[in-house]
Amino acid sequence: MRKVFSVAFVLLAAASIAEAATLQPQQGHVTLNGSAVVVPTTVRTGDVIWAGAESSAQIVYANGCTLTVGAGTNVKVPAPGDCQGTDMTSLLLGGGLVAGAVTAAIVLSNNSSDKPASP
Repeated sequence: MRKVFSVAFVLLAAASIAEAATLQPQQGHVTLNGSAVVVPTTVRTGDVIWAGAESSAQIVYANGCTLTVGAGTNVKVPAPGDCQGTDMTSLLLGGGLVAGAVTAAIVLSNNSSDKPASP
Protein backbone atom coordinates (compact mmCIF):
# COMPACT_ATOMS: atom_id res chain seq x y z
CA MET A 1 0.00 0.00 0.00
CA ARG A 2 2.86 2.38 0.81
CA LYS A 3 4.44 1.78 -2.60
CA VAL A 4 1.21 2.79 -4.34
CA PHE A 5 1.10 6.08 -2.43
CA SER A 6 4.81 6.70 -3.07
CA VAL A 7 4.44 6.11 -6.79
CA ALA A 8 1.33 8.30 -6.94
CA PHE A 9 3.13 11.10 -5.07
CA VAL A 10 6.14 10.93 -7.41
CA LEU A 11 3.88 11.03 -10.47
CA LEU A 12 1.93 14.02 -9.13
CA ALA A 13 5.14 15.84 -8.26
CA ALA A 14 6.56 15.17 -11.74
CA ALA A 15 3.37 16.43 -13.39
CA SER A 16 3.46 19.56 -11.23
CA ILE A 17 7.08 20.26 -12.13
CA ALA A 18 6.36 19.71 -15.82
CA GLU A 19 3.69 22.41 -15.70
CA ALA A 20 5.83 24.85 -13.73
CA ALA A 21 7.36 27.95 -15.23
CA THR A 22 9.24 30.91 -13.78
CA LEU A 23 7.79 34.41 -13.53
CA GLN A 24 10.57 36.96 -13.88
CA PRO A 25 9.51 40.52 -13.01
CA GLN A 26 11.30 42.96 -15.31
CA GLN A 27 10.18 46.38 -14.02
CA GLY A 28 7.43 48.09 -12.04
CA HIS A 29 4.64 46.43 -10.05
CA VAL A 30 3.90 42.77 -10.89
CA THR A 31 1.53 40.50 -8.96
CA LEU A 32 0.94 36.76 -8.91
CA ASN A 33 -2.54 35.74 -7.77
CA GLY A 34 -2.85 39.14 -6.06
CA SER A 35 0.52 39.14 -4.24
CA ALA A 36 3.45 41.35 -5.24
CA VAL A 37 6.38 39.62 -6.92
CA VAL A 38 9.89 41.13 -6.84
CA VAL A 39 12.10 38.06 -7.44
CA PRO A 40 11.79 35.16 -9.91
CA THR A 41 8.94 32.92 -8.71
CA THR A 42 7.53 29.56 -9.78
CA VAL A 43 4.13 29.79 -11.50
CA ARG A 44 1.76 27.08 -12.67
CA THR A 45 -0.88 26.78 -15.34
CA GLY A 46 -3.91 28.86 -14.36
CA ASP A 47 -2.07 31.30 -12.07
CA VAL A 48 -2.97 34.95 -12.72
CA ILE A 49 -0.26 37.54 -13.37
CA TRP A 50 -0.87 41.27 -13.50
CA ALA A 51 1.63 43.88 -14.65
CA GLY A 52 0.80 47.44 -13.59
CA ALA A 53 1.32 50.65 -15.55
CA GLU A 54 4.87 50.91 -16.87
CA SER A 55 5.54 47.35 -15.64
CA SER A 56 6.50 44.10 -17.32
CA ALA A 57 7.44 40.50 -16.62
CA GLN A 58 8.31 37.31 -18.44
CA ILE A 59 7.01 33.79 -18.04
CA VAL A 60 9.85 31.37 -18.83
CA TYR A 61 9.08 27.67 -19.36
CA ALA A 62 11.52 24.80 -18.87
CA ASN A 63 11.55 24.21 -22.65
CA GLY A 64 12.90 27.76 -23.12
CA CYS A 65 9.68 29.29 -24.43
CA THR A 66 9.17 32.82 -23.08
CA LEU A 67 6.01 34.93 -22.86
CA THR A 68 6.17 38.66 -22.21
CA VAL A 69 3.55 40.24 -19.96
CA GLY A 70 3.40 43.96 -20.78
CA ALA A 71 2.17 47.00 -18.89
CA GLY A 72 -1.47 46.97 -17.80
CA THR A 73 -1.88 43.32 -18.75
CA ASN A 74 -3.70 40.63 -16.76
CA VAL A 75 -2.70 37.13 -17.90
CA LYS A 76 -3.72 33.61 -16.91
CA VAL A 77 -0.62 31.40 -17.20
CA PRO A 78 -1.12 29.07 -20.18
CA ALA A 79 -0.09 25.41 -20.22
CA PRO A 80 3.48 24.82 -21.42
CA GLY A 81 2.19 23.19 -24.60
CA ASP A 82 0.34 26.42 -25.45
CA CYS A 83 3.48 28.56 -25.23
CA GLN A 84 4.60 29.82 -28.61
CA GLY A 85 6.74 32.76 -27.55
CA THR A 86 3.93 35.28 -27.78
CA ASP A 87 3.96 38.81 -26.47
CA MET A 88 0.80 38.63 -24.35
CA THR A 89 0.32 42.42 -24.52
CA SER A 90 0.04 42.38 -28.31
CA LEU A 91 -2.19 39.34 -28.20
CA LEU A 92 -4.60 40.96 -25.72
CA LEU A 93 -4.56 44.36 -27.43
CA GLY A 94 -5.18 42.70 -30.80
CA GLY A 95 -8.09 40.76 -29.34
CA GLY A 96 -9.50 43.98 -27.88
CA LEU A 97 -9.25 45.74 -31.23
CA VAL A 98 -11.07 42.89 -32.98
CA ALA A 99 -13.81 42.88 -30.33
CA GLY A 100 -14.19 46.67 -30.68
CA ALA A 101 -14.45 46.44 -34.47
CA VAL A 102 -17.08 43.70 -34.25
CA THR A 103 -19.09 45.75 -31.73
CA ALA A 104 -18.90 48.85 -33.93
CA ALA A 105 -20.03 46.85 -36.97
CA ILE A 106 -23.03 45.50 -35.06
CA VAL A 107 -24.01 48.93 -33.75
CA LEU A 108 -23.68 50.52 -37.19
CA SER A 109 -25.61 47.74 -38.90
CA ASN A 110 -28.57 48.27 -36.56
CA ASN A 111 -29.33 51.66 -38.03
CA SER A 112 -32.75 52.62 -36.65
CA SER A 113 -33.44 55.09 -39.48
CA ASP A 114 -34.30 52.24 -41.83
CA LYS A 115 -38.05 52.05 -42.20
CA PRO A 116 -39.77 48.85 -43.16
CA ALA A 117 -41.45 48.77 -46.54
CA SER A 118 -45.17 49.43 -46.29
CA PRO A 119 -47.46 46.55 -47.07
